[in-house]
Amino acid sequence: MNVVSNSFDPRAPHLVLPRQGNFTAKLNDEIGGRHINQISQKDVITEDDRDPSDGKLHIRFTYAAVLNDPNHASYQQPYFHVQLKDLTTAEILYDDIAYSNQPGRLFYTTNFNGTWRSTPFIDVDMIVPDSLIGHELEVRALAADCSQNAHGGYVYVDAFGANKIKPQQGCLNNVKARAKPGQVQVTWADNGADAYRIYRSEKLEGPYISLGETTSNYSTWLDKTVEEGKEYFYNVRPLDSEGLESCASGSVVSVVPSSIEAGEVANRPPYFVSETKVRDFSPNG
Repeated sequence: MNVVSNSFDPRAPHLVLPRQGNFTAKLNDEIGGRHINQISQKDVITEDDRDPSDGKLHIRFTYAAVLNDPNHASYQQPYFHVQLKDLTTAEILYDDIAYSNQPGRLFYTTNFNGTWRSTPFIDVDMIVPDSLIGHELEVRALAADCSQNAHGGYVYVDAFGANKIKPQQGCLNNVKARAKPGQVQVTWADNGADAYRIYRSEKLEGPYISLGETTSNYSTWLDKTVEEGKEYFYNVRPLDSEGLESCASGSVVSVVPSSIEAGEVANRPPYFVSETKVRDFSPNG
């Protein structure tokens, strides 16, 4: 198991890490090897788990799965399993299991050293009756590679407890980048966020550096800190009223052309890529 802080996952670029607080647990990894790993956490329900906004007891946690898709038979695919259990009564309160690209599940597709299927962060908020005060609960997450050895899968887990999980803004899936000599203009469609933070990297896998943020929901950014002939990757993250990021867009790439000198015959075509290069945002796409 690893613990990640502020990072970018090129296999699931829509995920903002960490999901809550300063760290998120990463269970298993992208390297195959027939590994199966699990993590569990226990807690006892007390009056401290009562939410003053509604007067009820809550158990909350969040998780997201990132699974390689080698297109094996279903029983050979990488998979994940997340479960919440009342250890006092042995009752299963929540149970979720799925294999990579399982029909009927929402997965986003990313092509990065193979095909990867990833879920959004799944936020669980369970109201439990007062009769469970004093009961011990356990959340358990499991991530497994494919059974054929070469393909990995992992799960991010965060925020187990009673604290509210910050809401997720809808992901941006229409970011474009257009290059001109000396600048790149990044545009997107406003999704109702309070503002947006723009990131740039010289590699798809990062690291991504923040260029700044808009002062409103204005949906464009002009980057004038680029160099001729270089390739840049951009992603955009919506911000809430407190300045907290939600999910990131997929990364778009743009190449900065050279300047046209006076008297030069300008017969070359514009050199830019304005659509997502490796990211397919359509569910099951």
